[in-house]
Amino acid sequence: MSKAGQVCTYGNDEISNLILMQDGKAINLDNAQDKIAKCKAIYIAKGSEKILKLEINNFTKNKIMTIGVFEGFVNNGGMVQMQVGRRDLYRDWE
Repeated sequence: MSKAGQVCTYGNDEISNLILMQDGKAINLDNAQDKIAKCKAIYIAKGSEKILKLEINNFTKNKIMTIGVFEGFVNNGGMVQMQVGRRDLYRDWE
């Protein structure tokens, strides 16, 4: 059974901005960490590597899938590491 909830972002990069812009229900945890229980998946933005090391146990405990694009994401406890090859995500998303 999958966990009901919303997609959340942590940190700020091109992908997190796109998620927040395209999904009106997405939660930006930068300013709303008390809403973490509502998340089913968290995209952790490039440049937020330090938060992964600090919060990964909290995310795991709450059974939240973590997604990131930075090198070593899975080795540091993240669940899904993606590679982005396109330069213009906004244009390609539509």
